[in-house]
Amino acid sequence: MPAPLTCPLRFSILVLLLSMPVVSSATALSLECSDTPMVLLSSLSAAIGRRVYAKADFLLPSGSVKDRPVRSMINAATAAADGIPNDTFIEATAGNTGLALAHALAGTRFRLIVTMPEGAPASLRDSCTALGATVRLGKGTACYGDDDHFQTMAEAAAARGEGLYLNQFEAPANRAVHQAETGPQILTAVPDLSAFVIATGTGGTAAGVGAYLATASPSTRLVL
Repeated sequence: MPAPLTCPLRFSILVLLLSMPVVSSATALSLECSDTPMVLLSSLSAAIGRRVYAKADFLLPSGSVKDRPVRSMINAATAAADGIPNDTFIEATAGNTGLALAHALAGTRFRLIVTMPEGAPASLRDSCTALGATVRLGKGTACYGDDDHFQTMAEAAAARGEGLYLNQFEAPANRAVHQAETGPQILTAVPDLSAFVIATGTGGTAAGVGAYLATASPSTRLVL
């Protein structure tokens, strides 16, 4: 049985379920994310003699930095003419994307299957389950291509017709939303941005923001 949820997440679930109506089977989803602030890191800035900011995407609805690409991928998928097999989305995730998906889809007609490595934090697994997702765990020692690797498991589930595999690692909507939204938000908040520094996972944020900055602020360096 999942461990009890902490109060902040419990409240966020309550607000979500009260505010997001169930949509009909003929309706595409149009989910949005608001801007998040750029926070000046005073101590670090003082230490290096340069202004350093952090974008506070933990303030997005699910508390996950993946809210923006998740909503972009869902919007693109539900707007497509092909439809969603079994009204079910499938995603391979280390946890954050699964949480963002479960949060976004709660209260809709869509179901969610997330595959995770067994080493994913229990808090993320339990939160996904509490929001209605089905969680399947792959072996942490497995390599991509092995039957029990979490990404291979997601691909296999989609091949069996269980649902649509969003595949954050290759989905164009992942990069596109960061080029259209995240990049402009950052540059609007800090017009004299000299460098954008990011630790990358799927590469969507780096690619999208990098593509935007390449044209809007060519002098800004991208540091991975």
